[in-house]
Amino acid sequence: MLQLMPGVQTSGEGSTGFYVRGGAVDQNLMLLDHSTVYNPSHLFGFFSIFNGATVQNLEMYKSGIPSNYGGRLSSVTKVTTRSGNDQVIKGQAGLGAVAANFVIEGPLKKNKSSFLIAARRTYVDLFARGLRELDLVKKDLNYFFYDLNINLDYKLSQRDRLLVRTYYGKDDFDHSKASFSNTIAWRNKTGSLTWQHTRNLLFSDLSIHASGYDMGLGANISTYAFNMKSAINDVGITYQFNLPIRRHDLGWGFDYTRHSVRPNNVNAASDNVAFDLGEALKLKADEASFFISDRVTWTDHLEMNIGLRISAYNHRGPFTRYTVDDHFQVLDTVSYGKSKRVKSYYNFEPRVAFRYSLTLSSLLKISNDKTEQ
Repeated sequence: MLQLMPGVQTSGEGSTGFYVRGGAVDQNLMLLDHSTVYNPSHLFGFFSIFNGATVQNLEMYKSGIPSNYGGRLSSVTKVTTRSGNDQVIKGQAGLGAVAANFVIEGPLKKNKSSFLIAARRTYVDLFARGLRELDLVKKDLNYFFYDLNINLDYKLSQRDRLLVRTYYGKDDFDHSKASFSNTIAWRNKTGSLTWQHTRNLLFSDLSIHASGYDMGLGANISTYAFNMKSAINDVGITYQFNLPIRRHDLGWGFDYTRHSVRPNNVNAASDNVAFDLGEALKLKADEASFFISDRVTWTDHLEMNIGLRISAYNHRGPFTRYTVDDHFQVLDTVSYGKSKRVKSYYNFEPRVAFRYSLTLSSLLKISNDKTEQ
């Protein structure tokens, strides 16, 4: 659906990636509830990780991006998953050409708390195994993916609500023959704990969230073995407020994320002899921002949204910086201890947007955003 919107182009047939007005695929922020998703696809792009049976709301900003979102240049897409039924237990199941799914939901305590569990799994690997046993397929080719959503809701009071959102998904590909084997596997993990509070007109949303993505690529050719692994893990907190006053809808808050990155760690061996490729690299960084916005309804037709986001990104130790010459020979090294600041970036990101309704089904929009990544 997103790929059919104006200004959006696909990154290729059978791919869930997309380009927004010339930006790169990794310049799109993808959020599942409050958590960042770094690879939103299964089956090499043919399936989205977002299970339609769990989706409550979908928002996409290609321009006029509100100041409470940042960290990407091109667009923001936020998928919000729904609560379970707090009255009766019910479920549904589906069987497709390549995957099966089921959803079950119901009350933990009527009118007070609820749960929702949704799962999917492909059975391409089961078909391939059966075809090989019947000698209809010679190649040892296996692939499967599965994912799981678990949502919990609890009403603490008439003004307070507690939400738990979790997701786990994995893809696994394996291709083997006599003297060659190749494996590719990747996983997405997200989770958030959110407290929503309403007092008179003031609404607040406090969320502690985490996300993780890792990918491994391996190959064995005769006596040579090669493996490469990459991963990124985030832990953060977001606290935002909303206060409507007459023609104004004020919003403000802050967010903080701790990044832990393990890029392209490689190991290789031949004839049981391991190659020394250096120490595995691990990078740490802190990302934080403060934001404020005001949506003003001037008339029944004209609306303005103005905001400011102040962001900071700090690369932290432990880290070793190498100075090399034109022949890549190390001339000097600088070592940074744990939590020591290596490099900092500070940004001011103003946003302004106008919207004018022409009719019930058409409008004009103009906006100017400054975004940093």
